[in-house]
Amino acid sequence: RGLLIKDATALERMAQIDTVVFDKTGTLTQGKPSVQSVDTFEIDKQRLLSIAYSIEQHSDHPLAKAVCQFAQQHAIQPLSIEQFANLRGKGLSANVQGERITIASIAHIQSLGISLAPVDETIKRYAAKAWTPMVITINDQIKGMIAIADPIKEEAAQAISALTKLGIHTVMLTGDTQSVANAIAKQLGIKQVIAQVLPAQKAQHINKLQKQGQVVAMVGDGINDAPVLAKADVSIAVGNAADMAKRSADIILLGNKMSSISRLFDISGKVRLKVKQNMVWAIGYNLLILPLAVFGVLSPWMAVIGMSLSSIIVVVNSVRLLR
Repeated sequence: RGLLIKDATALERMAQIDTVVFDKTGTLTQGKPSVQSVDTFEIDKQRLLSIAYSIEQHSDHPLAKAVCQFAQQHAIQPLSIEQFANLRGKGLSANVQGERITIASIAHIQSLGISLAPVDETIKRYAAKAWTPMVITINDQIKGMIAIADPIKEEAAQAISALTKLGIHTVMLTGDTQSVANAIAKQLGIKQVIAQVLPAQKAQHINKLQKQGQVVAMVGDGINDAPVLAKADVSIAVGNAADMAKRSADIILLGNKMSSISRLFDISGKVRLKVKQNMVWAIGYNLLILPLAVFGVLSPWMAVIGMSLSSIIVVVNSVRLLR
């Protein structure tokens, strides 16, 4: 069925799940972002790309790789940099030819006290197309923006629809801006969006949902998802997940099949039903045959046969799950 279940308890617990939280990048999307647009403000486009390439090549983030690939396709040459800093979950910064460069999310740029008014229309244009914006500042002045898009997985909408039909509440957890996240959620039919979340904050949001009485399954793929996967009631990693996420997960979707998530609920429900049926069979035989054997109504050999039949019925009933 495309499922690797590492923990039998997790399989049983799946039947109790009422909320499924999805990480966006690499889970709902293909994890192959690409540059869609480069906008410059009072700077040459080639120089802006050269600066961005110089910094982004020192990062392993998927968005950084997208910028580097775009720069290479346009024969952009990198420059030497100094004082490189990875602002985890926010962006990157470095000194390039004596100028302080920051490439970051809109939220981080705002936190630095830099006005976004000059690029407001560009931000709205990106949001309308569900493009993720990267803002580039030089000496605290916005000089450019790069739009990144990560295609949504073809089967993602179907997987969300199947969960909705089962009455499962779906949530998307992402570091993207609220407008971009809302646009993607609308395409997929996801009911709740938690946006602009730093990697370290994801587990807190899972805990908040649990405190509200929800039983939560988390679906993720990256190394940043390991802590939040460990926090969820059931953790699910997609097939292309980072090793850390796979080790933290209870269940792995082999081959990255999103459709397998709804199957989990079906399988879990049927397993729980079989457990209850088998308990009835096993206890029923004991309650019926043992007293009869004790009071001499049944001879010992008949009791032994009865107990053997009980075991056979339990096994056969379990094997029926294969159907």
